[in-house]
Amino acid sequence: MERAEALKRLAKVMNENTGIDESRISEEVKFTDLDFDSLDMLQLVVGLEEEFDATIPDEKLAKIYTVSDALDIIQETV
Repeated sequence: MERAEALKRLAKVMNENTGIDESRISEEVKFTDLDFDSLDMLQLVVGLEEEFDATIPDEKLAKIYTVSDALDIIQETV
């Protein structure tokens, strides 16, 4: 899957789960800069697993700090 397509789909999931405007989402953005808390991250992971029909391993979850990190994990998993 192309990284740009994965970013677009990730941004859609983030918007649906948290209401964050998709235009604010880029690879460089840190989830803390978007005021994500642990519940937001859990909702994001569940949404990504549904969107990409994949299971994100628990050990990978602690390594997600930026949108780029999430994209890396998506590309490794899908």
